[in-house]
Amino acid sequence: MTPFLVFAGMASVALVPAQPSDYEAAVAARRAGQPAEAAERLERWLAAHPDDVDARLQYGLALIDLGRPRDAERALRQVLAAAPGYEDARLGLARIDRDRPPRWRFDLDGGASQLSGRQPDWRELAGQLRYQDGESAYGLRVEASRRFGRSDVYAEVAAERSLAPGFAVSLIAGATPDADFRPVWQLGAGARWRVRATPAPTLLTLDTRVAHYRSGTVALAKPGIEQYVAGGRLWGTAQLIVLRGDGRTQIGALGRIDAEVSDGLRLFAGAANAPDLSEGVPLRDRSLFGGVEASLGDRRFLRFSIARHDLPAGADRTDFSVGGGIRF
Repeated sequence: MTPFLVFAGMASVALVPAQPSDYEAAVAARRAGQPAEAAERLERWLAAHPDDVDARLQYGLALIDLGRPRDAERALRQVLAAAPGYEDARLGLARIDRDRPPRWRFDLDGGASQLSGRQPDWRELAGQLRYQDGESAYGLRVEASRRFGRSDVYAEVAAERSLAPGFAVSLIAGATPDADFRPVWQLGAGARWRVRATPAPTLLTLDTRVAHYRSGTVALAKPGIEQYVAGGRLWGTAQLIVLRGDGRTQIGALGRIDAEVSDGLRLFAGAANAPDLSEGVPLRDRSLFGGVEASLGDRRFLRFSIARHDLPAGADRTDFSVGGGIRF
């Protein structure tokens, strides 16, 4: 080969740009706002270079941008385990802590019911504590009720678990010590399925209960659907209500509309013509209800509701409820 051909070959090689590695391409993709591509390239790179702390840092940052804080935290802590002084990893963890939603929620609601005729008014007080950790949530609810000159305190525990993206199941168990009109015991199960993962999703829901009262045992099933529109700021709920008790089955329905009229302000209203329970005895209830919930900052909120119940037997009732909550 002549010197000229050797020189020409070397020149042609020099003119071909070097291809960036998966690591370099991933860093560029993340900085360009393409975290999915960055994460995919970094996974390939780390499979071949598991000790590359710089790549693992970039992987953690890409996972933050993808909305996967738990996986991102795991990657960043692996970085710090290998390089305790890596400040960028600490900054990434601080970002996760800052953006992490509150895990605890406490609600307190008080209510009064005015009954027609000469029946004494009812009084209700309910408190609920809920803890959410990733795909699982747990709750404790206590309700103190004063009706007909008697008092009951009902307590319930609940657990919810996400089994797949958009699909979760729940279980509840409750009891009333020395019950008069609340359930002696109650068991329930439910499910929630997000059919469409869009800004205006469709959700299918199911709530089932079996409860034992001093007057007998009843079973309740409430399949429903929630449809969001207007970018998720307006949604409607429809439920079929099936109640089995007192040797017969009753069927009814409920409809409700929620509207987020501004940031932190939600209005709701609805109507139902469905079976209900009075001291464990099934009866027909035609009701209208509505209310408002307002946020006081990011983690506090207040709400108020009113409902009118027209019953074919017994006293009609108007319910008033006011409450609030805090996330922490």
